[in-house]
Amino acid sequence: MLILGPLLGVIVGGVIASLNTRFQANRQELRERKQLILGKLELLHQLLTEFIDYSQCLTFKAVRDPDKMQKVTNPTIEPVAFSRIEMLVGFYAPQLAEYVKKVTSISEEYAVPFTRLYGDEELDQSQRALMCATVSRLNRDIIDTCESLQDEVIALSKTYL
Repeated sequence: MLILGPLLGVIVGGVIASLNTRFQANRQELRERKQLILGKLELLHQLLTEFIDYSQCLTFKAVRDPDKMQKVTNPTIEPVAFSRIEMLVGFYAPQLAEYVKKVTSISEEYAVPFTRLYGDEELDQSQRALMCATVSRLNRDIIDTCESLQDEVIALSKTYL
């Protein structure tokens, strides 16, 4: 009987130590997962900013009058693959997929007048003005939707702090 007490104490101590180790490991894993998701959400926000800048640059190049703005240099902005934004939303923020669908839809609509402006097709002044207005309006819609998505990314990030 005298041996049973210390043996029982060692067993209980071992179980408590094991449970504590599991608890610490689970907490560490949860903390690392939160940091990973926050990092990906930060990357998503950054990519959206770059996408907005690139969209604005492309729109400027398309709507400017080449006869009047010969000396304007086009800033070199690297293209942003929207598929990266789609991937990040799909993996880390699927609840925001509706915004991605909306940007994709607007972008498809934007491509038609943009291509006509940027293409070799000759447009008279009224056609060009109409195409420029359409491209500008659709670009504004893209930017507004991306900015709304950025706001949602920020709100989602706050849940992981």
